[in-house]
Amino acid sequence: MPFRLGAPPSRGPFIGGPTRIPWRTIADIPWSRWRPRQRATLLFIIRAGRILLIRKKRGLGAGKINGPGGRIRRGESARAAAIREVQEEVGITPLGVRYAGRLRFQFLDGFSIVGEVFRASRYRGTPVETAEAMPRWYPLRRLPYAQMWADDRVWLPLILAGRCVEGRFLFDGDHMLDYDVKEILPPSQRRACRRSRRACGVHTAQPWWASRIRTRRPSKRRRCSAKRRRASG
Repeated sequence: MPFRLGAPPSRGPFIGGPTRIPWRTIADIPWSRWRPRQRATLLFIIRAGRILLIRKKRGLGAGKINGPGGRIRRGESARAAAIREVQEEVGITPLGVRYAGRLRFQFLDGFSIVGEVFRASRYRGTPVETAEAMPRWYPLRRLPYAQMWADDRVWLPLILAGRCVEGRFLFDGDHMLDYDVKEILPPSQRRACRRSRRACGVHTAQPWWASRIRTRRPSKRRRCSAKRRRASG
């Protein structure tokens, strides 16, 4: 569900990057150096077996069905931006907002964006149509994926199940080329687990909840050198 609003400030995934990039898979992207051109939000209000979505009226994805959201302003927190965007697009104020994940998008034209995802089960006010969006409630079991961005059917079911996700996506226009999505712990549980482990005297160099951690074995030459040092000592 890319959130692009308007044209990117410059072309290329990094400063001075090319107009088109050659990446074709998620593994091709140097994520350690990746920096998004824009930061944005999505906020899903889920209540009584239904979810509030919008039909976007303008900008990238006009005509598609999406979640309320938009760009994070300078100095604004992601949570505050998510609430403000819902207020501006559909005229209601979400209550009890909770963090639901982070999505990173890279486009072959060089544009990139990271989206912070939130959910809520309550709101104040009545949804109304605005110049930006037309709101509509959809049953959770019959979501209009055919009218949504291609990545939505990959990660949105996890959000609807109450989980937190982290996703990376590679797009060529509207076409999704590759993706990688995994479940993560929500921030509150991460903090609680860190406090618990510190209290027990357990310390780790990297987050213990991170998945796909690879342990690198020392080379054969280093193992042999270590054995010789122990033997000589």
